[in-house]
Amino acid sequence: DSGTDEVRALLRMADTLAGDAQDPKLTKLIEHVHVLVRDGFSPIVFCHYIATANYVGARLRETFTQHQITIVTGELPEEARREAVQHVGEHEFRMLVATDCM
Repeated sequence: DSGTDEVRALLRMADTLAGDAQDPKLTKLIEHVHVLVRDGFSPIVFCHYIATANYVGARLRETFTQHQITIVTGELPEEARREAVQHVGEHEFRMLVATDCM
Protein backbone atom coordinates (compact mmCIF):
# COMPACT_ATOMS: atom_id res chain seq x y z
CA ASP A 1 0.00 0.00 0.00
CA SER A 2 1.45 3.37 -1.03
CA GLY A 3 0.10 5.11 2.11
CA THR A 4 1.96 2.68 4.34
CA ASP A 5 5.14 3.13 2.30
CA GLU A 6 4.86 6.90 2.65
CA VAL A 7 4.45 6.62 6.41
CA ARG A 8 7.48 4.34 6.64
CA ALA A 9 9.52 6.80 4.58
CA LEU A 10 8.49 9.66 6.86
CA LEU A 11 9.42 7.63 9.94
CA ARG A 12 12.86 6.89 8.48
CA MET A 13 13.37 10.59 7.78
CA ALA A 14 12.25 11.50 11.32
CA ASP A 15 14.76 9.03 12.77
CA THR A 16 17.58 10.92 11.07
CA LEU A 17 16.59 14.12 12.91
CA ALA A 18 17.16 12.69 16.40
CA GLY A 19 20.43 12.62 18.27
CA ASP A 20 23.32 14.91 19.06
CA ALA A 21 24.54 15.35 15.48
CA GLN A 22 21.20 16.75 14.35
CA ASP A 23 20.36 18.66 17.52
CA PRO A 24 22.81 21.51 18.20
CA LYS A 25 20.90 22.65 21.31
CA LEU A 26 21.16 19.18 22.83
CA THR A 27 24.84 19.01 21.92
CA LYS A 28 25.47 22.34 23.67
CA LEU A 29 23.47 21.24 26.72
CA ILE A 30 25.47 18.02 27.03
CA GLU A 31 28.74 19.98 26.74
CA HIS A 32 27.59 22.34 29.48
CA VAL A 33 26.40 19.50 31.72
CA HIS A 34 29.78 17.76 31.30
CA VAL A 35 31.45 20.90 32.69
CA LEU A 36 29.00 21.11 35.61
CA VAL A 37 29.48 17.42 36.47
CA ARG A 38 33.25 17.75 36.22
CA ASP A 39 33.07 20.66 38.67
CA GLY A 40 31.10 18.57 41.15
CA PHE A 41 27.58 19.83 40.53
CA SER A 42 24.36 17.83 40.26
CA PRO A 43 22.56 19.73 37.49
CA ILE A 44 18.87 20.43 37.21
CA VAL A 45 17.63 20.93 33.65
CA PHE A 46 14.29 22.68 33.23
CA CYS A 47 12.28 22.15 30.05
CA HIS A 48 9.15 23.93 28.95
CA TYR A 49 7.45 20.91 27.43
CA ILE A 50 6.89 17.39 28.78
CA ALA A 51 8.02 15.81 25.49
CA THR A 52 11.22 17.86 25.58
CA ALA A 53 11.94 16.82 29.18
CA ASN A 54 11.48 13.16 28.27
CA TYR A 55 13.70 13.53 25.18
CA VAL A 56 16.45 15.42 27.02
CA GLY A 57 16.31 13.05 29.98
CA ALA A 58 16.65 10.02 27.71
CA ARG A 59 19.65 11.51 25.91
CA LEU A 60 21.30 12.46 29.21
CA ARG A 61 20.81 8.89 30.44
CA GLU A 62 22.60 7.61 27.34
CA THR A 63 25.49 10.02 27.89
CA PHE A 64 25.86 10.04 31.69
CA THR A 65 25.54 6.34 32.44
CA GLN A 66 27.04 6.67 35.93
CA HIS A 67 24.34 9.11 37.02
CA GLN A 68 20.85 8.67 38.37
CA ILE A 69 18.82 10.84 36.03
CA THR A 70 15.25 11.51 37.08
CA ILE A 71 12.63 13.08 34.85
CA VAL A 72 9.79 14.86 36.63
CA THR A 73 6.90 16.28 34.64
CA GLY A 74 3.24 17.07 35.09
CA GLU A 75 2.51 13.54 33.89
CA LEU A 76 3.25 12.38 37.43
CA PRO A 77 0.88 12.98 40.34
CA GLU A 78 2.18 15.47 42.90
CA GLU A 79 3.13 12.81 45.46
CA ALA A 80 5.05 10.83 42.84
CA ARG A 81 6.95 13.98 41.87
CA ARG A 82 7.96 14.53 45.50
CA GLU A 83 9.07 10.91 45.85
CA ALA A 84 11.07 11.08 42.61
CA VAL A 85 12.94 14.18 43.76
CA GLN A 86 13.62 12.63 47.16
CA HIS A 87 14.84 9.42 45.53
CA VAL A 88 17.25 11.18 43.16
CA GLY A 89 18.71 13.04 46.15
CA GLU A 90 19.86 9.73 47.60
CA HIS A 91 22.39 9.22 44.80
CA GLU A 92 25.88 10.67 44.75
CA PHE A 93 25.86 11.23 40.98
CA ARG A 94 22.50 12.63 39.98
CA MET A 95 20.62 14.95 37.66
CA LEU A 96 17.05 16.14 37.54
CA VAL A 97 15.21 17.00 34.34
CA ALA A 98 11.91 18.73 35.03
CA THR A 99 9.16 20.89 33.66
CA ASP A 100 7.69 23.86 35.48
CA CYS A 101 5.57 21.45 37.55
CA MET A 102 8.44 21.65 40.01
